[in-house]
Amino acid sequence: MELILLCAGRIGLACLCGIVIGFERTTRLKDAGIRTHCIIAIAASLFMIISKYGFSDIYVDGGYLYGIGNVDAARVAAQVVTGIGFLGAGVIFRDGDTLKGLSTAAGVLATAGIGMAIGAGMWEIGLVATAMVVLIQLLFHVFSLGFDAYSDKGVTVEFTEDKEVSKYIESLEKAKSVRVKSISVTKAAGETQCSLHLIYKYKANIAEIIETLSGFASVHSVSLK
Repeated sequence: MELILLCAGRIGLACLCGIVIGFERTTRLKDAGIRTHCIIAIAASLFMIISKYGFSDIYVDGGYLYGIGNVDAARVAAQVVTGIGFLGAGVIFRDGDTLKGLSTAAGVLATAGIGMAIGAGMWEIGLVATAMVVLIQLLFHVFSLGFDAYSDKGVTVEFTEDKEVSKYIESLEKAKSVRVKSISVTKAAGETQCSLHLIYKYKANIAEIIETLSGFASVHSVSLK
């Protein structure tokens, strides 16, 4: 029981460190936010615990209880960690200037660690890690912070330089309904053409925002991606 509590505390501390690092990243509008960093920290802590304690039941007095010769019980586990990395990378893809699937890939990594822990006989630690991952996923879907609070979709607005449009977008930013993720400005025929990529909060009335932007005479196009 003492070992279980010790390992649970280590996983919990790793989880907390992941939240802190992820919070700093998400406030800077980075794609890998709190959930991603937190789940990866939990998975890495779990892998390390398995590496240290997962083989204690088959290694006694300098030798293995099962198998013959110079067997290494950790070899298969190491290959699982390597292989799951390729599987996780397969669910990550780029959509425009946004990466998708990072949290899913982190979840796949954590799930592999949970399976390894239970397979190694450390089922209590596997259950603790499962509870932490599920809790983090649920909490940060409801109480999203920073970039995680915004949709992975965005609105692209193309317009001729107009103070009224700029003021409207600034008011949306102050209300924290949208944030400008990228901007491009070009000059042609004596006019300044602007293109903004806005990300919006899940709770924002995006239909109303698009309708208002479309009403400005200087706006050429508004597209939702």
